[in-house]
Amino acid sequence: MLKPEEKAIYMFNRALKECIHISVPMKKEEAKNIVYGNLLAIKEALYDCTLIDNLNAPALKRSLSFYQQVKETIDKI
Repeated sequence: MLKPEEKAIYMFNRALKECIHISVPMKKEEAKNIVYGNLLAIKEALYDCTLIDNLNAPALKRSLSFYQQVKETIDKI
């Protein structure tokens, strides 16, 4: 299993490929924003699992904690 830091780097590098800016500082910020959007979508999907599949929130606590660590790593980039 990937560590949160490895997942953050993977998501950031994938987001860099989607960027349209040429300058490095702007490209970095754009990639971070793409990752933040992807993390929001992941968290919304996990929340939907609690509603649709009747999973209780504690069952997803580990996943939510993992993605919070990913976000914290992206904040540091």
